[in-house]
Amino acid sequence: MRLGVVALLLATGVSACSSAGGEQADDGEYGVLVEACDLVDPVTIAALAGGLAETASRLRQQSGRELTDRVDKTTCHHQFGGSDSVPIAPYDEFAPDTPGTPAYRYVLVTAMRHHAGDGQSGTDLARDWLASDPQARVPDITALGLDDGDIMQRPNGVESYTRIRAVDANLTLLIEYGGADIGAKPAGMPSGEGRDGALRLLTDAAARRPCPTSDC
Repeated sequence: MRLGVVALLLATGVSACSSAGGEQADDGEYGVLVEACDLVDPVTIAALAGGLAETASRLRQQSGRELTDRVDKTTCHHQFGGSDSVPIAPYDEFAPDTPGTPAYRYVLVTAMRHHAGDGQSGTDLARDWLASDPQARVPDITALGLDDGDIMQRPNGVESYTRIRAVDANLTLLIEYGGADIGAKPAGMPSGEGRDGALRLLTDAAARRPCPTSDC
C-alpha cells in the first residue's frame, strides 16, 4: 500500500475519533453540549433556598434548551418562595440596613456554547459576549481556572440579585442568585449573601463542567 494512502487512512481515523460523541471544534474549545443543570450541585441549591419551599418557575426563566447554529444555550432555574407579596421598601441611601426574613430566592444558571462563524472562532465570540456589557472584574473567577469573567450586583428591589458572567474558551456561563426579604431595608436580600451565593454557584459550575472534547 502506498504511503500516501496510509497517511490518508490514518488522518481519516483521527478525524473520526475526534468527532465521536461531539462535534469538531478548535483546540481547547467545547465540542460537546454543556447542560446547565449538570453544573448545579443540589447541596448548594438547598443551602441557598433560605429555608423556603421550591415553587414553580416563572415562564421566562424555565429550565430548558435552545440550540441554534450560532450558540447552544441551556438553562437551569430554581425558585423558592414567592415575590408577589413582598413589599418594596422605599429606597433611602442614608437609612441603615435592616435585616428581614427570607421570602423569595432564585437561582439561574445558563451555559452557552458558541460556534465559530463570520471568520471568528467560538472563543472569540464568547469573549465578544463578555465585552458587550463590561462589569467589575474579580480574581475569584480566574482563580477557579476560568479564562475571564465579571460580577454585577443590583442591591435594591424585590429582585435584588448578584450576576456573574464567566468565559472558558467558547463556553460562557451566566449565573444569578437573588431574592427578597420581608421587613428588610432595602427590600432585597443582603448584598453579601447574594455575592457569596453566586460565587458558590460558580465554584460548583467550574468544578462540574465537562471535558471540552468527548475523548479526553
